Parts: sequence; structure tokens; C-alpha cells
Amino acid sequence: MDIYAGLPEGEAAWGFGIGGAVLLNADKEKTPQPSGTFAWSGAYGHTWFIDPENELIIVSMTNTAWEGIYGKFAKDIRDAVYVTQ
Repeated sequence: MDIYAGLPEGEAAWGFGIGGAVLLNADKEKTPQPSGTFAWSGAYGHTWFIDPENELIIVSMTNTAWEGIYGKFAKDIRDAVYVTQ
């Protein structure tokens, strides 16, 4: 069982450990990030993620509390990084 999400093992999109969260299932999260990306966010609106597969490190530091962590701004930054032309 995934003790953090309360779901049976293998059903959570993210796993958690020391220092951050690891994306386990990108399809379940509906994110352009690949599985293996690790990330974390802070109380005052900063967020970061590291994508080893694509050799990316993204840091966003705002003073927007929830919007900077889980809101449209954080998702727009994430999605803009993965736009392909």
C-alpha cells in the first residue's frame, strides 16, 4: 500500500521520499514530464523539478503561496518547458 496516497501500490502517480516527490506514473498525473522526474514545492510559492531524462532543472520562485505551488502558474511553467515545435 502507498501510505502517502492511501492507494494500493502502483496506483499512485507520485511517490515520496527524503528530499522530494518522484513521478511514478506520468499517464495518471496527466503531465508532460516523464516518469522519474522529481519535484517539490514550498509554502510561499516556490517550486522546482528535475527531469533527468531530458536533462532539465526548473526552478520557479514566487511569493504567491498556493498559486505558485499548485495553481495555473506552476502548471503553465511546467507545460511551457515541454512545448515542442
